[in-house]
Amino acid sequence: TPVCLPPGPDVCHVVDGQAECYCPEGTEPGATGCYEVGHRAFVTSLSVGPANLLGPEGGDTLCNSLAQAAGLSGNFVAWLSVPGTPAITRVAGGGPWRTFDATDGLWTALVANDADDLADGSIGAPLRHNEHGVEVATPCSVWTGTEANGEGPGAESPLYESCGGWAAADGGEYALAGRCDASHEEWTASTP
Repeated sequence: TPVCLPPGPDVCHVVDGQAECYCPEGTEPGATGCYEVGHRAFVTSLSVGPANLLGPEGGDTLCNSLAQAAGLSGNFVAWLSVPGTPAITRVAGGGPWRTFDATDGLWTALVANDADDLADGSIGAPLRHNEHGVEVATPCSVWTGTEANGEGPGAESPLYESCGGWAAADGGEYALAGRCDASHEEWTASTP
């Protein structure tokens, strides 16, 4: 029988003299315990200026480098929009996404089931943990360039350029940011 990790008051219990364990939602049982399933979502542990991201692809590289250094497997995509490429299309077909749950000590807190769920105006759990599962100090802002619907600001918006497409210090003066402690629309669209 699998060993449930981490042990906790609601993870294992005794029924008719036999220990029964279960794996929390977002995990599956395996030979040596519970294994996390689904994609992981986190706020980076590094503070990076928008001009230093070198575009969404540079954001992807940063996310993947930090995830790999933290021992997280998989391919990670930065939630960034640029004109012509909204963040929602960069994650299409993905999900579910989960963030770190300090109660379980696992990446089990459901953020969103799929891309439509990400873009419905709210998320299931705030993205307030970094790639190491460490809670970030709040309040915190995160660069997104993305409205609550997963799209970038329209061409008429002063936020349209999002700091020159996240690659130029002399691009637009403003960029849309989200709040890592929010689970309503401000998780992605809070302030310029």
